Amino acid sequence: MITFLVVNTSGVTIVPTTIISLRMMYGSSEPTKIVLACLISTVCSTMGGIIVDRFFARRYKH
Repeated sequence: MITFLVVNTSGVTIVPTTIISLRMMYGSSEPTKIVLACLISTVCSTMGGIIVDRFFARRYKH
């Protein structure tokens, strides 16, 4: 259950539609250029959360 909570709160964003729409609204020449950066940050935050979760799960086995 905690792992699901970690993944859910880590900000899993595959396609950042809000950021793309804001960039389009303000006239960006390439509004979808942010997708790769968002994907990389999503992977990093999710993996970091899972690593910490697994660390504490193994440390506090009952």
